[in-house]
Amino acid sequence: MEKEQFEKLTPDQKLPIVSMYLEMMRQAISSRAGLIPVIAGLFATFLSIATFNEKLIPLDNVVRTILTVLIILIPFSLWVYNASLKKYEHSSKRMLENWLGKLEVRSTPKDKIEAYMPDILIYIFSAISLVVIYKIWSC
Repeated sequence: MEKEQFEKLTPDQKLPIVSMYLEMMRQAISSRAGLIPVIAGLFATFLSIATFNEKLIPLDNVVRTILTVLIILIPFSLWVYNASLKKYEHSSKRMLENWLGKLEVRSTPKDKIEAYMPDILIYIFSAISLVVIYKIWSC
């Protein structure tokens, strides 16, 4: 819907449309924040990998290759998922601004830290993934 079409609507007709985009924006923001526990769970998974007993699963090249692929897939999928959520968030905001004009968003430093926390944790997790892969292949 273009801005001209939106402006022709009555306030009662605009409200459900704006509400839908606000809900989409809220969902995108909360989903990004939901990455934090997932990342923490993945850290715990790495700890369990580190405690493998050589008698249970011998760490030969096949197992090393499988672990490497799985460990690479985890941060890669987080990067893609996080990028998709950001895309939805920005497109919802852009559409709302198209209809309503510039949105004034007040945020505290805490809000900004929370907004960037998934990105920071993904960077850290990716670096740790590389270290773990190095350790797997260096033994």
